[in-house]
Amino acid sequence: MLDNIAQIGEIVAKEQSNNIFDSILENNSSLKHCIAIDFDLKSKKIKFDLLKSDERGLSKEIFSEFLLLPNEKGNRPQFFSTSKKLDYLISQSLPNLADKLTNDDLKSKLNAVIDTFFTVNPRHQSSRYRKVINPQFLPELSVDLEKNTKAKDAIGDYVNLLTKHIENLFQVKGRECFYTLCVNSDPIVKQQAYRDFITEQHLQNAFDDNRHSICAVCGKTEQVTSNTTRFLMKFYVTDKINFSSFFEADNNYKAVTLCASCYQNFILGENWIASHLKSRLGRFSFYLIPQFMMSNKQNERIWDILKNLPDDFNTIKTIRVTSEKQGVLFDSRFSGEPFVINFLFYKKSQASFKILNLIKDIPPYRLLAINCKLNEIGELNGKINIPDSIHFDLDDIYWLVPIRKKGAEHQECKKILQIYNNLFIAIPMQKNQLLSHYVDLAHLHRFESYKLYQIGKQQNPEWAMMSDTIKWNLFFLFLDKLNLLGGNHMESSSTIWIPEKLEPIFTEFGYNPAQQGLALLGYVIQTVAYAQYKEGLKNKPVLGKINYQGMTHEKVIRLFNELFEKIHQYRKHIGFAERYLASGQQLYLCGSGQKLTAHERVFYILSGYSFHLLETNKETVEKGDEA
Repeated sequence: MLDNIAQIGEIVAKEQSNNIFDSILENNSSLKHCIAIDFDLKSKKIKFDLLKSDERGLSKEIFSEFLLLPNEKGNRPQFFSTSKKLDYLISQSLPNLADKLTNDDLKSKLNAVIDTFFTVNPRHQSSRYRKVINPQFLPELSVDLEKNTKAKDAIGDYVNLLTKHIENLFQVKGRECFYTLCVNSDPIVKQQAYRDFITEQHLQNAFDDNRHSICAVCGKTEQVTSNTTRFLMKFYVTDKINFSSFFEADNNYKAVTLCASCYQNFILGENWIASHLKSRLGRFSFYLIPQFMMSNKQNERIWDILKNLPDDFNTIKTIRVTSEKQGVLFDSRFSGEPFVINFLFYKKSQASFKILNLIKDIPPYRLLAINCKLNEIGELNGKINIPDSIHFDLDDIYWLVPIRKKGAEHQECKKILQIYNNLFIAIPMQKNQLLSHYVDLAHLHRFESYKLYQIGKQQNPEWAMMSDTIKWNLFFLFLDKLNLLGGNHMESSSTIWIPEKLEPIFTEFGYNPAQQGLALLGYVIQTVAYAQYKEGLKNKPVLGKINYQGMTHEKVIRLFNELFEKIHQYRKHIGFAERYLASGQQLYLCGSGQKLTAHERVFYILSGYSFHLLETNKETVEKGDEA
């Protein structure tokens, strides 16, 4: 995941002229006014000015001009000269900035402002609020810093009075404003020394340890950092000895090491993801994190995929996509450039970031296949007279599985996340287990115990039970169409396609259905490998999809899905491979392939691959061509 995010950052940097700030700017449409707080050293007065105003909301260009960045997280010292929070600007921001700056001109100017306009807060238990703007320069506010025993409370009262003053002065609402500090009418944020300092804070300070090692992303041996304090998403533990190599504190850095270039790309990438690649399923928030397989990351199609991925997914998951729209999605963005998508479900609370679930390596074609079945379910409504108000899509799954809550916290979120996980990577689900969730839901409606669960109070519980029961029927039909209801058995009328030359092999070696399915998977892998060879890829990259130490059931399912996409990529070479792969998946799932051991799965996949390779070599050896 580390390299995925850095890859996205590299793409963003190239598209945005390496401006590290473009992707991390605040982009809040509710902000309509930019207010200057100007320290005039000549007149020794504090002035206020309305620099920018737009009732429709300020543009990103304005945020870029005044460098409106998210505040430092948690209890870190604040030092930005532009912010939405007045409490930082009237207290710690300027002293912290002056203390950190190395540029003599700007540093001396800020120190002059602090010496002239700031005073020591008499309630300075916290060093963050030790210095504040002296209220004597704002006599119209009637600020009394000694009124409260706590510095933070005193600052809070100060801010409330200042906000009301600004609101009256410019006839604006405080919640719609952001503020920038100026010295002699010159915004600090427009000083190059300030911008250089902010860039340094985001990048260089992370490399204070002067450690040289191997970068976990690019593999180069350079000066690296394991400092993750500026990361929004934290995937690694770097501060607990029981997670360090050999249980030695000095080895904590080995959990994550990044060179300067990859560190910058990671910061850019995760901020781009947080701003532009968000989506939701039910009430779960998640990031769509694509992973591109090609080396040329300047491709315009890749940038097009990145910009449109959330909209494309939201279209697929909720709106009935017509076959024409599916064709547009597949032809324009979901094909051509090979990539997979990772779904990172998360929960954010102030400065904390908790990963709820990570669904890896979802091929785009899988999403279109899911939507195709959703369309088929949607068409059923008219045939059996189900009202339009009762329909099924991916968001509905969240409301069909009751999970207990405590306050705003979900206590059993994995129940639903596991269903989404199985759905996207095509792992069959047991109907009996799913029915237990339905029984819980029916019980919930019958006894109206809504306060205990994530499902809100219903005005008509009887109607809600009826509606949800129909939706569960549609859900089961949807899973059945995707071959995801475990425990199904093949019916004699099912059409199974097996290559003519494999049939006697299966008979003679006594392969059962699951083993036949794996052999067909291996057969198709060889078909794709040969197609890749013919395209000039002599190392046959598809063979890297096989884990020779053992294949879990989940990895086999994922491999089936990835092979479907490869078939479309090499359609001109593959003949009936799609039929064979579909038959292999049906045989494997219906034959209880999950009961096989990891080593058995590898054996039967490689058996199918070997038999096909043998057949191909017999046909090509006379031509002097190796497959």
